[in-house]
Amino acid sequence: MADTVSVSGYLFTRLYQLGVRSIFGVPGDFSLPALDYVDPSGLKWMGTASELTAGYAADGYARVKGLAALFTVFGVGELSAVAAIAGSYAEKVPVVHIVGTPSTHAQDHRHVIHHTLGDGNFRVMADVYRHFTCAQANLRDLAAATALIDATLQQCIRQSRPVYIELPFDVIHLQVPASPLRHALDCRPPPNDPVMERMVVDEITCRLQTSKKPFIVVDGFAHRYGIRKEVNTLLRLTGYPTATTPFGQSTVDETYPHFHGVYTGSAGNTSLHTWIQSCDLVIHIGPLKSDCNTYAFTSLTRAQCTIELDHTRVSIFGTEHRGLDIQSVLRKLILTLPSSQLSPLAPSLTVPSRQPVAKPSNVAESITHLRFWSHISMHFRSTDIIMVDAGTPWSGSEDFMLPRGAILIKSGIWMSTGHMLGASTGVATAQQETKEGKQLPIPRTIVFEGDGSFQMTVQALSDIIRHRLHVVVFVINNQGYTIERIIHGMDAVYNSIQPWDYTAVAGFFGAPQKDPDFPVATFRVAQWSELDSVLASDQLNKGRGLTLVEVQMGMKDAPCLLKEFIALHPKQNRQDLGSPGK
Repeated sequence: MADTVSVSGYLFTRLYQLGVRSIFGVPGDFSLPALDYVDPSGLKWMGTASELTAGYAADGYARVKGLAALFTVFGVGELSAVAAIAGSYAEKVPVVHIVGTPSTHAQDHRHVIHHTLGDGNFRVMADVYRHFTCAQANLRDLAAATALIDATLQQCIRQSRPVYIELPFDVIHLQVPASPLRHALDCRPPPNDPVMERMVVDEITCRLQTSKKPFIVVDGFAHRYGIRKEVNTLLRLTGYPTATTPFGQSTVDETYPHFHGVYTGSAGNTSLHTWIQSCDLVIHIGPLKSDCNTYAFTSLTRAQCTIELDHTRVSIFGTEHRGLDIQSVLRKLILTLPSSQLSPLAPSLTVPSRQPVAKPSNVAESITHLRFWSHISMHFRSTDIIMVDAGTPWSGSEDFMLPRGAILIKSGIWMSTGHMLGASTGVATAQQETKEGKQLPIPRTIVFEGDGSFQMTVQALSDIIRHRLHVVVFVINNQGYTIERIIHGMDAVYNSIQPWDYTAVAGFFGAPQKDPDFPVATFRVAQWSELDSVLASDQLNKGRGLTLVEVQMGMKDAPCLLKEFIALHPKQNRQDLGSPGK
């Protein structure tokens, strides 16, 4: 290794050392020279059709690999990506957003140049991003550049949230010492205070030993904190009944004998809801207590009988203990449990075993939400990553029965329509990187989008084709914005969208017609017989190339849970959603 390296090269090399292999973005004049350092650092440039889809792609990549990088240009480029980065912040996804900014000379002299507001203020954009990132770095000070890069990347990983790095045009090529790169960057959390950790573990153990009616709820941040292994070990050791939240689906091995599906509060299974609310101990792991994830807050349990295990916080029956890394706490707890005498449990929860909803005997019948979601999940494989967008797929996916090893990605609070189609570019890229050099079947990235959501980020389909990514897209065609119709204005014109020929979109974006290495197939189905034909096809089962399936459903059809959610406490919901209450 040379004694010095460019600031750009240092940043990209650090990203490579932390496991990043691809950078998503759109080139711009202030960032162009920096992009010449991407390849020499071992990274791949993944250009996208827009900064928004680049931001979503980085979000998806980070959800799989644990860290992602996005590179945009100052002003117009970075603001185009802000909705994606804000979502990553809300859902604790570690994305490094690098912004190519004007030269320090132009900034210091307040030049009125393009991509600015024309007032000489170059800090406006960075000020916007302070609300959506956990750390920021401006690399204008060469003496501090390497330390700033390292500290910012550490915060990105430790806090599991986006960070913002400004790379001025005249700093791109400047040299800095390369010596720090000889040592791996330590991104581990600081060790827990041993006395406090022991006290917390002992108290949790005591609560477990005295509980007669416990339950474990596993939430989506358990995946983000990298504790899936510890969570499943805890379930096995305790034998406690468990469920996930909507956001937490796939964090638990669903073959676990005491798994009771997705807990959707009073909108879902009545006996499950009654049981959980009457438990004397509920352990909530990786909590996200949003309105959507708790089904209008009806799945929340009483603080006086709940233990919450969050990223750096443990709450035991309402008493908070902060500054504790949850993975370390869980590992200590797991070591304690085999020698602990847990109390005999109350009569076990009697909830009917989960069974897929059978499709109708008449295969000429129209496809409906009632049967579609559980039926299609029977075709998932253990290596699949399944993604569901906000809207009908979000609620419908709660009927999924997931095989061991499959991963489900869905929003828990941001709920941005079109998010998952954009994110599938990053997920599929991460899948292919994981497979490289291994004799493994092609891992499938399967996306479920509503028709309105699909129209929001359809350019992402061009990115999938451009980079020859293996993706299956199901477009649920309800002829408009179904959730909005159920909330208000079922037949209102503002909830309608322009009808598209969805099967023609791939061709419009230049998808190859006859390429054995990247086959492209599109289907339109409205009846069960047509759907089963697609599900049995080689195209879908081999998972190679791009497959797009338009699934036509009735305009007023929706998953039952979605209807129940919107019906819960209608006055309160309308106020929370911003609709006029009466």
